[in-house]
Amino acid sequence: MNTEQIKIPNQNNSTKIDNRETRIMRASIIGIIVNIALAVTKIILGIFTNSIAITSDAMNNFTDSSSSIITIVGTKLSLKKEDEKHPFGHGRIEYLTSMVIAIIVIVTGIQVLISSVKGFFNPSQTSYTLISLLIMVITVITKIILGCYTENLGNKVNSGALVGSGKDAKNDAIITSLTVISALANIFFKVQLDAYAGAIISIFIIKTGIDILLDSVNKILGIKIDPSTTDEIRNLVKSQDGILGAHDLIIHNYGPVYNMGSINVELDHETQVGDIYPTLHRLQTEIYNRFNIYLTFGFYSVNKNHGTAKALMDIINEYISKNSHCLGYHGLFIDEEAKSIYFDLLLDYSTDEDLVRNEVQELVKDKYIGYNVNINIDTKFI
Repeated sequence: MNTEQIKIPNQNNSTKIDNRETRIMRASIIGIIVNIALAVTKIILGIFTNSIAITSDAMNNFTDSSSSIITIVGTKLSLKKEDEKHPFGHGRIEYLTSMVIAIIVIVTGIQVLISSVKGFFNPSQTSYTLISLLIMVITVITKIILGCYTENLGNKVNSGALVGSGKDAKNDAIITSLTVISALANIFFKVQLDAYAGAIISIFIIKTGIDILLDSVNKILGIKIDPSTTDEIRNLVKSQDGILGAHDLIIHNYGPVYNMGSINVELDHETQVGDIYPTLHRLQTEIYNRFNIYLTFGFYSVNKNHGTAKALMDIINEYISKNSHCLGYHGLFIDEEAKSIYFDLLLDYSTDEDLVRNEVQELVKDKYIGYNVNINIDTKFI
């Protein structure tokens, strides 16, 4: 498998990045202001009503404001220019930022849980009023609006930190609703549910933190991008004149706004590199502009119309039809002069690669005596 890398011109992507940064900063600042205001309000209410649940909720709001500050810092750091040690930029700092936010949320939840469990054994007398209840309802509505705005924006600009903050805000609305229910039980039935409400609140907080942490870890480890995007890229490449197939699409993520990848295309063995170069160069530029992905091209030289190729393809296709773990093949080339056969097999992740390679090699060698059979094993990267 040969690789012909074509470096595309440096595109001016600064406007998109600057706009993304501005929107994240604006949302984070709004989050800081709203959460501090809510936290102060709830602390005052907590003091007057002697409520563990309201005080715990206030702590959660202070945590949310610190998360917004961390989001701002992380976004700024992620926009640092490439350097000698980090040639692909610093975009993954945003994932580390989300992890820090997750850890803060989890620690806050554990502290609230400890405080609530203590309240089981030493319950405090709360004194809710209808005014305090009305204020809590207003905070619920505020959190729902803030959560929807933040999460939706996070999805639009591909910011895990904003999405996490938005989900946390909507969870806060549920949490505060539990406090409202606890207050209603106290006002109308004289039942003390404050500590229990606080415990339930803590579980919500911890779960949110774990979800954010797992999402960040998965992004750092590397996860598949949206299948619709990869399908679009493949179809775009395969639709070009002179390209017989597109395989082995691999995309590496270096932060929400920077991706690099590669794809191998099948070309007829008589195609000249100079003839296909303009097509590949145009594709590279178009894919970058549409998907924000720097894509390099490798190629397979194939001769599927070779006189003996049909019998070979029949052997491979029959094997694939009988073995579900074998997903396909590509890059078929028969070199009569060197008595060599080349192709790639696409296998699922659970397959014994050496076993399959040996089985297929033996089947081919039985038909093509004296040929060297070179099989490269591929997996479904995307």
